[in-house]
Amino acid sequence: MQIPFAVLDDKILKQLSGRLIIVRLDLNLPIMGGKILDDYRLRLGVETIKKLKKARARILIIAHLGDDKASLKSVCQKLNRLTACNWVGSIENLKKIDIKPRQAVMLENLRYNPGEKKNNKSLAKTLASGADYFLNDAFSVSHRRHMSIVGLPEFLPSLAGPVFVSEYQNLRQALKPKRPSILILGGAKFGTKLPLLKKFIDRFDQIYIGGALANPLLAFRGFPIGRSLSDNSGHGLKVLAQNQKLILPIDVWVDGPSGRRLCSVSQVGAKETIKDVGPQFVKELDENLSTVEFVLWNGPLGDYENNFDGGTLGVAKVLAQSQAYLLAGGGDTVAVLRTAKIAEQFDFISSAGGAMLDFLLNETLPGIEALKKSKRKFKLT
Repeated sequence: MQIPFAVLDDKILKQLSGRLIIVRLDLNLPIMGGKILDDYRLRLGVETIKKLKKARARILIIAHLGDDKASLKSVCQKLNRLTACNWVGSIENLKKIDIKPRQAVMLENLRYNPGEKKNNKSLAKTLASGADYFLNDAFSVSHRRHMSIVGLPEFLPSLAGPVFVSEYQNLRQALKPKRPSILILGGAKFGTKLPLLKKFIDRFDQIYIGGALANPLLAFRGFPIGRSLSDNSGHGLKVLAQNQKLILPIDVWVDGPSGRRLCSVSQVGAKETIKDVGPQFVKELDENLSTVEFVLWNGPLGDYENNFDGGTLGVAKVLAQSQAYLLAGGGDTVAVLRTAKIAEQFDFISSAGGAMLDFLLNETLPGIEALKKSKRKFKLT
């Protein structure tokens, strides 16, 4: 598979000794009460930083956290326990320090500056001043046209880091999956999942639909959905619902005035809400996996945050026993797999979230296009 942008390979690593490289990581970690709840994305970035240190590069780490209020200082402190990293704070403070070879420093949350989201050219030029290269290792943010994604490559020779490349190579496999193949879609983001469903309906042999995404399709097949979350904007769902490739729940867990119960999809009450797929959905998937070569899964199949997680965990467990290539993504999906301690059974788990969906739908991202243009514009020496 040919990669259309420059990557951090051994040849380039040999050129980095003493050079200042700006590294865009995804450090948008869940934090509550000052405590980091999940450091998965941080640990991915650590390996990149260690590789650059070994090459004697001078490293400036940039990232965002939340929107424009949270500080990255606690993330820097956590990173410092994994590999040495000094806190710089504002861009203005960069003028006061001299970054040494094998030294890594971190700037404050980029989104403190409105120029980040606006892709301000002046901000990009100021940040790039004095640097030799830009490394994007934040595939999961690369669907944004922000300064740190598309602005910096206009001023610096730019390349992709190992996390970025891994996401790109693995997600590309889903665009032309090995057959037979299965797509599993869940969650409640109708606006992003339905276009993906339409695109992939001819590329996958079977498509299992759960979560709130299944509700409008069940309704168009004539089943009652009670007070369940649904999509009323059309999207051509009536025709789509009749496609026999789509496998919808046979039984579901519902919640209502009488509490939670398991029932057939034909027995959902008018005052009940569908909360999870039932065991028959999991059983049918299990029975069809024996000959499958490729599985793509995005989105939980129930309201797992409110303890309706049986369907999602059931699907995860039967997939983990499969011989198929397993690719899973989406923040909620990844959280379930890691909580269940079966993430290691999957061939690849994307940390990209919205960028994963955008890439699968559009087959590129603004961040990818920025790196491609940089490769044409600059010659890495």
